[in-house]
Amino acid sequence: MTANRKVRPLTADEGVIAERLRRIVSTRDAFPIRDPDLAAVMELLHRMASTGTLATLQWMAGDAIVKLRAYVVKQQAE
Repeated sequence: MTANRKVRPLTADEGVIAERLRRIVSTRDAFPIRDPDLAAVMELLHRMASTGTLATLQWMAGDAIVKLRAYVVKQQAE
């Protein structure tokens, strides 16, 4: 059984956020990143921008930090 729920209109802030996310997603492939660590961070940032829960956001942020550290270590070794 599914309930018929009314969808409330977006608030002004939610509308701005939704439009910003739409623009980010639509330009995702316009800026390819060759480094796999930075590409993974970019992917995580895109996912973070569209997540709906704080726990998921925190988990993804932790993964992004690990990837950035790996990139820095790799750059320092070169």
